[in-house]
Amino acid sequence: PNTVHKITVEVPGEFWTLEDASAVDDCHTAFGLGPVSLTLTKNIPWGAGLGGGSADAAAILLGLETAYGQPLGPQKLGALARTLGADVPFALSGGCAAGRGIGDLLESVGGPLDLGILLVKPEVPVPTAWAYQALDELDRPARPDVELETLSAMLARRDLAAVGRSCTNSFEPV
Repeated sequence: PNTVHKITVEVPGEFWTLEDASAVDDCHTAFGLGPVSLTLTKNIPWGAGLGGGSADAAAILLGLETAYGQPLGPQKLGALARTLGADVPFALSGGCAAGRGIGDLLESVGGPLDLGILLVKPEVPVPTAWAYQALDELDRPARPDVELETLSAMLARRDLAAVGRSCTNSFEPV
């Protein structure tokens, strides 16, 4: 018989359900779950390009991993995270890391920085798929890569001015 797997997530001001997605099936299979209902307190605004959806997915995976006595372990959990999105593995591990590949191959570039950040988010959300499609359509020169060791050293020295000069935002023209 066909089983319809479903994960229901309640977020303050929102309510959404994931049904029949292969990633949801993967979660159910991996954890041996029946129907699951979760309440998620969301602090990262949707459509801001800050990985809020990936953070939500990582929080769900970590919650299931904890609730079910860590049946998967870090390797399998990371592999499952990649099926949910390229940056979900980063959201699982957190910290300060450089992503390679599609962003899922992570290398630490130092510990977390204790910094204040001001986030100004316009009223209009920017969907990730649209932003990447628009970026792909731009005729733009290749940007120089910052050597990972150089970036790590700048962060270790807390030389944020040098970090700022070394990094670019590929999405700025979008």
